[in-house]
Amino acid sequence: MNEVVENAPFQEDVVEVKKEETSESQIDIEKKTIKNNILLGNPFMYVAEYKAYEIDSIEDYFVKYKRETKSFGDIVRSVDFRKGKKKRLTKKIFEHWKNDYLITMTKSLNDDIRRLGARPEIKRVHGALTFFLLLITLLYAGLIFITFQTFFELPGFFASVVDIIKASLNFDNYLFVGVSLLLGVLIILAYFLKFKYSSAVNNLRRSYDRNDRVLEASKNRIMTDFTHKFKEVYKYYMRNIKKNDFFIPFGMEGVGAGERITAFSSMVEKTAALKEKYDKSKIFYTLFKFPVFLLVVCSILFIIGYIIYSYIK
Repeated sequence: MNEVVENAPFQEDVVEVKKEETSESQIDIEKKTIKNNILLGNPFMYVAEYKAYEIDSIEDYFVKYKRETKSFGDIVRSVDFRKGKKKRLTKKIFEHWKNDYLITMTKSLNDDIRRLGARPEIKRVHGALTFFLLLITLLYAGLIFITFQTFFELPGFFASVVDIIKASLNFDNYLFVGVSLLLGVLIILAYFLKFKYSSAVNNLRRSYDRNDRVLEASKNRIMTDFTHKFKEVYKYYMRNIKKNDFFIPFGMEGVGAGERITAFSSMVEKTAALKEKYDKSKIFYTLFKFPVFLLVVCSILFIIGYIIYSYIK
């Protein structure tokens, strides 16, 4: 019994270590699988996120040769191929990468544009509504100030106006008090709805304006970036193959030309999210423009009408 008890913790530790080793090996396998999938692709589609997979140079990428999969480095550094054959194979490989990049780039941009769709008709809160809401707010604030003014004397004419209003108003009238409080709540609600909708509208409008500008220049910039890097890498290998001397592999920092495509796709995703937010915010616009604004106007008219009626009466 003593031996069993003493060995039990040790056995648990062994099980825990095995679990940790299994977990780590699983992560390594997944990482290796992702890395191999990247290396089967196009080196000119390389982006900064791939640094985590320790891809050092363009020579790590895989190419097809006689139904076999070899790394590009195995081709350009093979001792079995003569100089002329290396140059022909390198030219063929680079042509394949170039065509693949152009097809991928065009499809990606077209898919993004199609996914974003046509620019929606963006309705903005009319300036007249904003002006009337501000005017009503000032009237309401003025009525509250005049009605409940008790802290200092008002001169002349204004003092008489205060006396008239105070004499005219019957604060036992719960309808008047209720409408006054309701108007204050409605004004706050109206400003909240206007802010929420205007914020969504302005964000979406700026995003589409930015997309329109970027779209015009994106293809040219992407092509310029790719063409520059493609020519530089291609000439580097053709020149060094011709010299038939030792040369270092070309690092991925000067190869990857996928950042601009990724950036454009990311921008389209953000714009699509803003478009969805704008569609949801239309309820704010409807509430602000019709029921809430109508109630605000009716409430202020009721209060003013009640004061005039009380004075005349």
